[in-house]
Amino acid sequence: MSRQEVLDIIRRKLDPASAAILESALADSDRMTVIRDAFLEGRDHDAVMLLRELDPIGIRTLIGISSLDNLYPTQSAQIAIRPQLPFLGTRLLVSQACAAAFVIMEIRVGTRSMLPASGDLAADLFAVDAVPAEVEKLVDDPDNGLVTIKIAQSVESRIGIPIDMPLCMPGQQITLAITNISVTPIQFRGALLGTVQHRD
Repeated sequence: MSRQEVLDIIRRKLDPASAAILESALADSDRMTVIRDAFLEGRDHDAVMLLRELDPIGIRTLIGISSLDNLYPTQSAQIAIRPQLPFLGTRLLVSQACAAAFVIMEIRVGTRSMLPASGDLAADLFAVDAVPAEVEKLVDDPDNGLVTIKIAQSVESRIGIPIDMPLCMPGQQITLAITNISVTPIQFRGALLGTVQHRD
């Protein structure tokens, strides 16, 4: 059986992100055969675990959390997003271009606040430059506002600061409350980095 035939068999069982991992990370034809056989024998869970072990780079999801318009000096806003799949946020990323202009008053998942105490946080604590070159986009799902990426742990640790967010289920919303503290109208641009749980 050719490499392409093996890929075709496995790809039918996978979501697009996992299929992209397979094509970019799996070069060992013997290992591919083991994974193919696991799928053919109905051991899908084992096969996916074998597949994930091949990729030392984490699979993450980005969800945009930006204001639609410029916010004027002293203007506050609440930005809300509703993930369409169970989403576990791990980092808030704020564009370097706007971070110094904003404070973050609240980060909430459903009714649960992520801030341990009252008081504003400078948005530039979460500031990042453009997405590092080491990050590879795998799947872009604009209908759901999701972007699936591969990112090495060493790279992930350099962007933003970790946030211990609970799992946000479909129907819940993630809310970010911000205020423009600059003297210039400016749009807030950010994203949440995390993982999604795909439905079977």
